[in-house]
Amino acid sequence: QLSQAVNAPTTPEDRTKALHTLFHDYWEAALKNQPEFASTIGDNRYNDQISDYSVKAINEWLATEQDYLLKLAAVDPTGLSEQVKTSRELLMRDLADDEEGAEFKEWEMPVNQMGGIYSTYPQLVAEFSFTTVKDYDDWIARLHKIPEAFDQVTAEMSIGIDDKRVPPKFLLEKALEQVKQLAAQKPEDSPLALPLKKFPASISATEQTRIKTEMLAAITKEVLPAYNRFARFLEVAYVPAGRAEPGISALSDGAKYYNFLIRRTTTTKFTADQIH
Repeated sequence: QLSQAVNAPTTPEDRTKALHTLFHDYWEAALKNQPEFASTIGDNRYNDQISDYSVKAINEWLATEQDYLLKLAAVDPTGLSEQVKTSRELLMRDLADDEEGAEFKEWEMPVNQMGGIYSTYPQLVAEFSFTTVKDYDDWIARLHKIPEAFDQVTAEMSIGIDDKRVPPKFLLEKALEQVKQLAAQKPEDSPLALPLKKFPASISATEQTRIKTEMLAAITKEVLPAYNRFARFLEVAYVPAGRAEPGISALSDGAKYYNFLIRRTTTTKFTADQIH
């Protein structure tokens, strides 16, 4: 600790440089941790990867964020530009919110009628441009990884059932309908096969045939069975466990969680009662 204090940046210029390094490193770590997001903003380095949805990965990322929070807090903002100070404060707030929110185990309720693992990749593929063979091969690589992601999310939802942290039943019934619709589609009609609708002229007929064969095989033999298993889990275990009351207050820590959500989404320090 003494050596860190001695070597800590002292001038505003050095502290600004240190913060920019932290901003950059955190951004790079976040992109690697969320490869789907990286792809949506045009960063193609992780196009063949999908997020690790396991509890272990979630806890490891929280530890990473805590480390960045401590490093940011250690940099004195005195004398820095307003832009740099604001960037530091905003990132620290986001990281602190994540640390505080970890108490409420949002990962135990990762699916609802608005989306979840079942809608992530059908929506994701529509955002991409497929212009090279690598673009198609990267998507096929992602398709191979989707079943494991379903298994990870299902395991988390099972923990949620045990902890009595489950969304309202009537909303889960709507999610089940969507999952069943996706599971019942023919492989070639699945939104996951969207890249096959049109090939660029630069891709040879031989490669087009190979890509089509491999993509449809992955959807048929791996992805659609994963959707069917997930639909079965929802129908048999998860929907029946759905809570009767729609409000968050039905959770054991619902009032506390509600106030946390107010602070996180509105930046206010007032409680729900004070706002009302």
